Amino acid sequence: MNVNRMSEFFGDGNGTTATAVLRSPAQREASRINGAKSHGPISAAGKTKSRMNALKHGLLSKVLQPTHAQPELRMLHRQVLKGLKADFQPTTFTQHLRVELLADDIKRLLVARRMVASLSTPALSTADAAKLKTLDKTRQQLRLIKQAQATADKGAPWALRTPHARQLAEAVNTLVAGIEADLAEDNDPDLVPPEGIEFEQRRQRDATIAAAGKSWQKLGDRELLEGVFTGARRPSTRQRTGIIALLQLLATRLGDSAYWQGQVETRVQGAADQALAILTRQPEGLMLLDRYQSRLERSISRQMLILEGR
Repeated sequence: MNVNRMSEFFGDGNGTTATAVLRSPAQREASRINGAKSHGPISAAGKTKSRMNALKHGLLSKVLQPTHAQPELRMLHRQVLKGLKADFQPTTFTQHLRVELLADDIKRLLVARRMVASLSTPALSTADAAKLKTLDKTRQQLRLIKQAQATADKGAPWALRTPHARQLAEAVNTLVAGIEADLAEDNDPDLVPPEGIEFEQRRQRDATIAAAGKSWQKLGDRELLEGVFTGARRPSTRQRTGIIALLQLLATRLGDSAYWQGQVETRVQGAADQALAILTRQPEGLMLLDRYQSRLERSISRQMLILEGR
């Protein structure tokens, strides 16, 4: 109660007593309604869950976070324990107990390492994660194309592994379908003449069609492409020339796509660098995790030596 409220009950110091301010019925009703609202969880399960709301890392907490709240940790523990039992094949109660303790320490070490990684890697939004996944796929396709182009430059037949050949065949098939759609749009009388990048893309497309010949559309057949890329099918000279031209166009388009997609990666990397800068200014959390990891690593090494009978 502050001085002004106290003066209402005890006076103003000059011998006069102030009269308490009465609350209106509307104020009392509002207080009753607000007081009837939730004051927090009332069930045992709700209280158990809410007590972990302020948990940051849990390394120094007196109460461990319940494993049922982290099903992925429980699954990780089962996998580690299964592997340890397969390696050490415990028979006595003490050996089983040591294997259990070792599995717990390994799980905690993996969680701590994940924490360290998360400190320097900001959480990705769903959209950014999808874009980075697409970027990885684009770069993988570019590597396959470069490998196929290097083989073509040597004049040797392609001999990609079946999964890679199938992936590259699908990419070329998608490219041919895209070219067909572009040509259909070119016949639209309302189409605005292309300029700049669009003009250059059309020029590259037309040059590819000219190099591939009149039967360029047949080169989009997945079965044909997969057989050619695995070496199971020998293409004609014309087919080989057309496929090489399509690969060159595909590499150009994927390279452009990777450039624009890479901007997301640059932005995410910038956020990671910013997080590392914050850690540099406040390294206490990272130092704590490092010490915790070192202690777990020593404990794991000791227990392994004991289980191995050294």
